Amino acid sequence: MQRAICTVFVLVLFFPLGALLLQDNRQFSISDGRPLSDMPTYPRNLEQWGAYPNSLKSYVADHFGGRAWLRNMDAQARMTIGVSTRPGEVMVGKDGWLFHTEVLGGDIHRFRQELAQPIKKYFQYADSIARKAATPLVVAMVPHKVQMYPEYLPLDYSISETVYQQDIISDLLLSETQINYVKLLTALLGEKVRLSSSGKSIAFKQDTHWNMYGANAAQFSIAKKLASLTDIAPKKYNDAEFYLKQPSEDVYPFNAQVNTFFSYDNRLANILGLNKEWREPYPLPGFLRDSALSMERQSRFRLLQSENSPTLRALIVHDSGTIGLAPFFSQYFSESLYWWTAVPSLLELEQIISLYKPDAIIWQTSQNSIASTGFQAMLPNRLGEFEAIQAQTADGHSWRQIFQWSTNEEAEVAPRSSARTKKLRELVVLPMHISEVISGKRIKVSIDMESNSTQFIQLFGVDFSSAERQCLCIRRVALGKGRSVSEVIFNVPEQHTAQDKIQMLSAAESSLEDLQVYSISISVEGI
Repeated sequence: MQRAICTVFVLVLFFPLGALLLQDNRQFSISDGRPLSDMPTYPRNLEQWGAYPNSLKSYVADHFGGRAWLRNMDAQARMTIGVSTRPGEVMVGKDGWLFHTEVLGGDIHRFRQELAQPIKKYFQYADSIARKAATPLVVAMVPHKVQMYPEYLPLDYSISETVYQQDIISDLLLSETQINYVKLLTALLGEKVRLSSSGKSIAFKQDTHWNMYGANAAQFSIAKKLASLTDIAPKKYNDAEFYLKQPSEDVYPFNAQVNTFFSYDNRLANILGLNKEWREPYPLPGFLRDSALSMERQSRFRLLQSENSPTLRALIVHDSGTIGLAPFFSQYFSESLYWWTAVPSLLELEQIISLYKPDAIIWQTSQNSIASTGFQAMLPNRLGEFEAIQAQTADGHSWRQIFQWSTNEEAEVAPRSSARTKKLRELVVLPMHISEVISGKRIKVSIDMESNSTQFIQLFGVDFSSAERQCLCIRRVALGKGRSVSEVIFNVPEQHTAQDKIQMLSAAESSLEDLQVYSISISVEGI
C-alpha cells in the first residue's frame, strides 16, 4: 500500500513536467491577454546566460502542466464570490453577469463632446452619397449592454449620472438631419420586459453583446424603417421559434464561413479564464436549420447569399453587433455584402455603392465604436478627404494636375519578383522636382487600373509613405471586376530628402497578381 502511494506521489510530481514537454509551446492565452512565453534558446554569451534563468522561469510558469485547469478552478471560485480574475478588464456583477470595464469607463469618458457635430456631419455625408445613388440608407446604433441590464451591476457601481454618447448622437441625427435613423434602446427594453416573465434575456451574461432574442427586436425595428423605403416585409420572430444551441453545436454546420460569422464567442468569460463548460445557452432562430446559406470572405468583406429570399441586395456597414442581426437580414435579402469597419472612408463607400449597386444600405454602429480612439483619430481624415473631392466638384480649377505616368494597355507594370506582386508592387518613383512641388500640399492620386479577379470585390491600399517624410500615407481603394479609376487624397508633410514612391499594397486576401495598372496622375490642390 505504501509503495502504491509513493508511486502515485512521484507520478503527481512529474505530471506537470511531462505535460510541459508534450504540449504546444506557442500559444496565445485569452485569459492572460497575451502570448505565452517561448522556450528560451540555449545561451551563447555572458549576457544571454544572465537572462536565461528568468526566461526559463517565465516559460515554465506559463506552460506548467495543468495550468489551464488550475486557472479555470481559480476563475470558478472567484466568480462564485463575485471577484474578477482580471479586475482591470472585466467586472463581475450580480448573478454571474459580466461587464467590460473598458466599455463602462473608457468608452463613456473618452468621448469628447466637440466630436458630436463632426460625427453628425460624417453621417450626413454618407446619407448624401446614398441619396445621390438613389439607394435608401438606414442608420442604427447598438446601445451598451449596461444600458439594457444596469440592475446587474455591482452595488458599488453607479451609472445614474452617466451621459451616453449614443444619446447625444441620436438626438442630433433625429432632430437636425433627414437621416433614416433608428433608435433601438426603446424596442430592446420592451423586449427585455416581455421575455423576463419566461426567464429569458436579450443579452449574454458572459459576453459584451446582445443575443439573438435582442437582435430579433432590433432587426424588426430596422426592417420596419426599411419597409417604408424599399420592398421588404418585416417579421418579428416569436421566442417560441428559437432553439438553444448546445456548446458543441455549430451555428450553421453546412458552411464554415457562415458558422463563424453567426457566432459570438463568450468573450468576457474567456478573458476571466472560464472554460467552455461555462458557456450559457445560445438562442438561435429556428429558420437557420432550413435556410440554404453560403458565404464568401475577402479582406473586410463577407458576401452572404440566401436562397428563397427576395431578390434584393443589401450593403451592410457594421461592427460586431451585426453578428446577431445577420441571420434575420438573410431572410430579407438574397444577397448581402457585409463590410466590417468602424470608420469607413466615404470615398470607399461611394466606390462600393457604384460597384455593388445595392437595393438598400444598413449602417449599424455602436457607441463603443464611435468612442474608440481609432474612430476619433480617423474622423478628421475621413471628413477632410471627402470634402476635398467635394471642393473639386464645386470648382473645377481647385486641382491642378502636375504629373502623369502611363503604360500601354498591353504591358503590365512589371513586379520585381513573384513574391512582391502578391503583397506589394512599386508602381512609380516620382521625379525629384515633383516631390518638391507636393511638399506640404494636399494632393490627389488618380489610378486607372483593371481587376481580372473572380472575387466579388477587392480592396487595395495605395501607399505614398516615405521614411524621409516621417509619415504613413495609406488610403484604401475598392475595386470590382473590370476597369475603373480610383482616387485617393493625401496631405503630404514638408519633410523630404529623397524621391517619393507610389506603391500598391494588397489587403488581406486581395492579390496584386491579377491587377493591371494603366496610368497614374497627381494633382495638387490650390495652385
